Amino acid sequence: ELEMRHRSRNSSTEIDLANLASDNVKRTSRHAFFISDNRVLTDNLQLQDNRYIGTRMTAHVTAGGVSDKTYFDDFGNTVSRVGRSHILRKAELSRLDYGSYGTMETSIAAEGYQIAKEGLAEQYKRVPQVKFTYKSQKKNEELGYNFDGEIARFSHTLPNNTTGTRYTLYPSIEYPIRAAGWELLPKLGVKQTIVFLIMQNQALPEVHQFSAYMEKWFLKKVQVNHYFRH
Repeated sequence: ELEMRHRSRNSSTEIDLANLASDNVKRTSRHAFFISDNRVLTDNLQLQDNRYIGTRMTAHVTAGGVSDKTYFDDFGNTVSRVGRSHILRKAELSRLDYGSYGTMETSIAAEGYQIAKEGLAEQYKRVPQVKFTYKSQKKNEELGYNFDGEIARFSHTLPNNTTGTRYTLYPSIEYPIRAAGWELLPKLGVKQTIVFLIMQNQALPEVHQFSAYMEKWFLKKVQVNHYFRH
């Protein structure tokens, strides 16, 4: 068995490995593993006039696996970070930008699962999954603009299961009103989801979902402390 942990200013890595070189029952080597790696690729954020300016890019990898579907039945959870049913495998690259225009966050990821036991259903894979978020600068009594978008292609190993691509668009506006001791934040957004489906190489009718949201209407009390100097 092997356990390794490494941390630095811009990275964090964990590796767990359990390996049996020769199993007398299976007549083969058997193993379980878990890997997690987080890294800061670029970080030039600076605080200017009480707001951040610059770019930060990060990478994240999580992967686990077992040699066969009866591994946990025979050896138990020798690698504690590995899931006991569906084992996650995911890689993601993220970028966060701050500027006078507001903030933009972009990520691209690939995600899949390994079945760890017999009798469990195969999960969908999302390769790729692209997300984009934009938020304008929040100023008192001025319109703020937001946008959330996602493109995800999902696939399945079984040929009889439906595959396809999902598109999600969610623009919204908000109008913050702030005063001493309270805050009001009305927000209005429209969300549309479009799904293109394919089953056995045959295109299915498109699925459209359209929703309107009026949210975050709230009155927030802001505590004000008074200090008296004697």
